[in-house]
Amino acid sequence: MAAEGKIHVGDLGTDIQIVITDTDINGVNVILDLTGSISQFIKIFDPDGNLETTLSASILNPPGTDGIIRAINTSGTLFDEEGLWEFKGEITDSGGNKFTTNRIGKEVLD
Repeated sequence: MAAEGKIHVGDLGTDIQIVITDTDINGVNVILDLTGSISQFIKIFDPDGNLETTLSASILNPPGTDGIIRAINTSGTLFDEEGLWEFKGEITDSGGNKFTTNRIGKEVLD
């Protein structure tokens, strides 16, 4: 995740940012240029690994050459327990190609 802040149970307005990368033919992860991206989402998984919600995201710095997407948590009931939560970014480009990140763990504190 791009932004590193602490998340607590019951937090509202949490700014969640993820850098979207792609693996090139040499096996090297490179930042994906999001210019032309038509949809962006961040999936959030609870400490038990269950999909808790999917948030619509936006490109943080249009046109998106830095690969960062962002979503803001608008529900005070989303982070309802402490533990290791996981975040996963997904984008679809104008050609219909879909790119998904690995799950990124972030501790939610009491």
